[in-house]
Amino acid sequence: MAELSRAASGAASKTKGSTGKSAPARSDEPISEVTNKFELSEIVVGTIYTFTTDGLCALLDIFTLESFAVASWVIRNGVAGTIWMWFYAKKDPHVKKAGRLIFKGFANATPLFINTIMFLIEVYIHNHPEKFAALEKVAGATGGKA
Repeated sequence: MAELSRAASGAASKTKGSTGKSAPARSDEPISEVTNKFELSEIVVGTIYTFTTDGLCALLDIFTLESFAVASWVIRNGVAGTIWMWFYAKKDPHVKKAGRLIFKGFANATPLFINTIMFLIEVYIHNHPEKFAALEKVAGATGGKA
């Protein structure tokens, strides 16, 4: 009955809040779940940002014959740091895990487009936590840190 009245009153449409911004009026999803997911525009901007910096680092590595490998590694880790802050702002529950941070530091030493690949994988995991809940349980049961 409540669902029929909600559908009839147009509860699925957007309503204006006290801030004047449009927000979904669906009661079945908590607001934090709706606002913390990456939108398509954020994914596009993040992909362009990581792909551009990875490409510049690859060109730096190619044309200097890896003599500026440390500079390239510093640039890549700077990009990884800004992406880390973005996930922290989105309240990603796994953003502070040490294994994830250590892996990124070592992976950025490779001359691949690693930041772009890691960004896209992390966004997918962040936006679909239900698909990785079983993996997290297995890692927790074996004593590993997911």
